[in-house]
Amino acid sequence: MKFGRQWIPNYTDLDDEELLKQIEIIKKELEDTKRWLEESAKEKGPMAYMDKRMAKLAYAFAREKYRLYKEEATRRGIIK
Repeated sequence: MKFGRQWIPNYTDLDDEELLKQIEIIKKELEDTKRWLEESAKEKGPMAYMDKRMAKLAYAFAREKYRLYKEEATRRGIIK
């Protein structure tokens, strides 16, 4: 699974259109990491533990990032 997105530290400086675009990208990442987390829960083998931990970390990061961006969009009144 490839996670090559960068964190945008100044997401508050994004214009409305770009913020909505980033929210959609992050939403897709969140779905992908959730699927990865579910798949890693079924794995067996020597690397299964590490894979599960990485999946949990990636999911938590994506979830928090999505929350922050969505909160900013709500604050601006772009979404309800």
